[in-house]
Amino acid sequence: MQLNWIKAHIGFLGNEAADNLAKQATKEGTPLHLKAPKCHLKKVLRNLSLKRWQEDCDSGDSGRSIFNILPKASLTQPTWSRESILFATGHGPFPSYLYRFRLYHSDI
Repeated sequence: MQLNWIKAHIGFLGNEAADNLAKQATKEGTPLHLKAPKCHLKKVLRNLSLKRWQEDCDSGDSGRSIFNILPKASLTQPTWSRESILFATGHGPFPSYLYRFRLYHSDI
C-alpha cells in the first residue's frame, strides 16, 4: 500500500474517484475490525512514512543543500534559530539571496 497526499478537489481524476469510493464505503461498506490498537497502527504508518521520506531524501535530486545539513528525516523540529535556518538554506536577508534577486551588488 502506498499513501500520498495531494490537494483535494483540483481535478485529479484518480483523487475524485478515490473520494467517491471512500464516501460510498462509509455508507455501504462492511465494518473493519482490526486486531491491533489504533495507536499501534498509527506508529507503524508513521515509521513507514518516515522510512519512505528518508529514501526519497537519499535518492532525490532536489533539496541537496538541506540534505547536507540535515541528512536524517525527522518529525521533530531542529533546535536551530530561525536565522541559522535561513542562512543554511540560502534564504533570508543575506548578500547571496539579495544578489540573486538583484537587490544587492555582490553575492559575497
